[in-house]
Amino acid sequence: EEIRLRGGFAALKEPLGNYNIPYIIILILISYLKCEPLIPIKIVSIIFDFMCALATYKIVNKITNNKNTAMAFSVLILWLPTVIMNGALWGQCDSIYGAFVLFAIYYLMENKNIKAFIMLGLAFAFKLQAVFILPLFVLLLFRNKGVKWYYFFIPIGVVLLAGLPAVIAGQSITSVLGIYGGQVETYNALTANFPNIYSIIIKLPFAEEYNG
Repeated sequence: EEIRLRGGFAALKEPLGNYNIPYIIILILISYLKCEPLIPIKIVSIIFDFMCALATYKIVNKITNNKNTAMAFSVLILWLPTVIMNGALWGQCDSIYGAFVLFAIYYLMENKNIKAFIMLGLAFAFKLQAVFILPLFVLLLFRNKGVKWYYFFIPIGVVLLAGLPAVIAGQSITSVLGIYGGQVETYNALTANFPNIYSIIIKLPFAEEYNG
């Protein structure tokens, strides 16, 4: 609704939320549809659920050389409760960066390292959580697995290109590049209201906001 009030693509002129620009553009495109936005938002996530399944199929088939086993794992991915809840139920977009991470792993297995780093960049362009797979790429660099040090500039370039539409629209470069920095400052706790043993010892973060 905020995007619609700002005039669709004109909303890129000013910061909007704390998602990175590629996902904001997806939301902008959805805003032009004459329907309840929650449905297409979830459909986008579900599409990438299937992309995760496809990448899983390729990875498992590469490892086992067994199409039936690969198909079983790809179907399993689609029916994991966390996958169903994240996209189809809650409308979150973690399957987008997750799919790109899985394809990055597949291309590493195929020794197509440049493609792998492009996929890593696309994952970073959608969510900062892609950083958790970065140690694998660093490890391959030090183990001389065909990964060159200058390949690490590829994801940086992809992320910069991903933010270019907002800069062209009128946002400052510092505003676009500062999106992930703002996330780090906001979400600085290990968990947010997740029921675990540590909640007995310390106060859960965001508890007052959630309970309110």
